[in-house]
Amino acid sequence: GGNKPLSIIFHVKDTGKGIPASKHKLIFKRFSQAEKGVSRQIGGLGLGLSIAQEYAGLLGGKITVQSEQGEGASFFLTIPYVTSDSINLK
Repeated sequence: GGNKPLSIIFHVKDTGKGIPASKHKLIFKRFSQAEKGVSRQIGGLGLGLSIAQEYAGLLGGKITVQSEQGEGASFFLTIPYVTSDSINLK
């Protein structure tokens, strides 16, 4: 017994401006960005992370962020590891 479910974790790190902890939840909301001026400078609608979060949820996973202002950001996509042995096909 005690078989723990396995997960696959994808890690993406950038060296950008970083995201203050107070904005971590905001960046996953539709049409939101950590800085309002960013969309004018580099484009974008603030949909990318919200769509990615929804896709991760459809796979039974999640996306999380670790970041501090001025330190870049690390994003983690965690999804269940499913083998053909664990799929019940009918």
